[in-house]
Amino acid sequence: MMLPVEEAVALLRDQEGVQVIAHIDADGIASAAIAARALERAGIPHEIRFLKQIESAVVESLPDTFHWFVDLGSGSLDLLRGRRFLISDHHPPSGAWPPVDRTRRGDLGAYVPPSDMVMVNPHLSNLDGATEVSGAGATYLIARGMDGTNVDLAHVAIIGAVGDLQDARDRRLVGLNRTILEDAVEAGAVEVVRDLRLFGRETRAVHKFLAYADDPDIPGIRNDPAAALDLIRSAGVRPRTDGGWRSWSDLSTDERRRILSALVRHMILHGRSGDDVRRLMGEVYILTAGEPGTPTREAKEFATLLNACGRYDRAEVGLRLLLGDEDARRDAMDLLQAHRRNLMDAIRAVREEVVTRGSLQYFDAGASVRDTIIGIVAGMLLSSEGIDAALPMFGFAEAVSESGEPMLKVSARMERSLRGTLDLDRVVKEAASAVDGFGGGHDIAAGGAIPAGRRDEFLAVAERIVREMMEAGGFRTAGDGDGGEDGGTHGNGDPTGHPRRVAPQGPDTGFGSM
Repeated sequence: MMLPVEEAVALLRDQEGVQVIAHIDADGIASAAIAARALERAGIPHEIRFLKQIESAVVESLPDTFHWFVDLGSGSLDLLRGRRFLISDHHPPSGAWPPVDRTRRGDLGAYVPPSDMVMVNPHLSNLDGATEVSGAGATYLIARGMDGTNVDLAHVAIIGAVGDLQDARDRRLVGLNRTILEDAVEAGAVEVVRDLRLFGRETRAVHKFLAYADDPDIPGIRNDPAAALDLIRSAGVRPRTDGGWRSWSDLSTDERRRILSALVRHMILHGRSGDDVRRLMGEVYILTAGEPGTPTREAKEFATLLNACGRYDRAEVGLRLLLGDEDARRDAMDLLQAHRRNLMDAIRAVREEVVTRGSLQYFDAGASVRDTIIGIVAGMLLSSEGIDAALPMFGFAEAVSESGEPMLKVSARMERSLRGTLDLDRVVKEAASAVDGFGGGHDIAAGGAIPAGRRDEFLAVAERIVREMMEAGGFRTAGDGDGGEDGGTHGNGDPTGHPRRVAPQGPDTGFGSM
């Protein structure tokens, strides 16, 4: 039997035209760019469409053509039954059909294609879709199979993977992402440095780079740029010159080392564990074609730029930028500035509205926060003071379905320390289904949509499932077990080191020499 990627390539080559349907986040936009370029090079006519999610009304409206779903589709297999399609995705499948082979690790799985249906998804080969390959990665592997020259798209897949935080757990990319990274390095498109992993190495003033760190957060400096300035100066480093504030990337290697040494001492004196200190360091992915000092220079910042486009209904701007349209840069930067303002406004609007309900916590933003950023807000809240990071966070916002019906968007986030205990994909999927909604995602981040007015029913089911999972994992849970209100309320993301080739994937050796 052909490998699944080969099946996907063969299926695409048989098509006279393809409609690519992509998700609106950074991974989805990156996936769309890879698919578009690969189809263009293959001479296959195509068009691109972006969606927040797949709904029955959307599927019913699809033209009678071949569809390539990228970074979505796996959770909507029942809706797609009988259609001709290819899916390259990394979310858990809904399980409508049995996979071809679950036993062979390392090859992407595919569903039996009874009528022009193929799915390339890591979960079908017992791979972790949250860490080992993203939607853009799965799409890239198909593109590479179509034409070897498409290795020049590997860096786009890296942006997608980093945008989906696939490097966060291990502080570097692993699994199939590692293979794709090697392609990107070999093509000269990415340089890998071992450095501080914090967000904003290119564009944030160095003191804000430290003050707004959240993985890990830095005690005594967190959200306090003045305290960060004191630490930087104590290390003998000038944070600004006549030209203005310096970014982390502006500093010399020696200056970075001195700040890092001061930072390690600071964290130890504040009682942080060795694990927290080690989480400061990891791999950072430099995009060689990006202009230094801009978001296009580093993968995390580029992914945030793409997210800013997609979350404000301008995903096509991010697509144009990835495909080399320099005129899109200004629009993307304007969207990024608006995105940052909206996130801060959203945090201020909801941080005092967080309610603890048994084994979870939630907030309902109503119409005050865009539904497209509610998941980001939920994740940011988890790292805020006064929020219990030991409980998953659920966020709600008013939304309108693709068919124009009012609904409630729900997003759930949790700390990585709860992996293995909680599975938010299952929680959201089951709780949404119980109230005639839909949802899914990954174990640490999931989302969905439910009918307006059924929030409390959803929460009752979700709280019960979370409580059962936590109790099974040996966690003590709050509440009296009836899923009712307990009452009570609770009051953003990189480095040192030289570019290097990708090292073999082995045990982390700590900070080492830099």
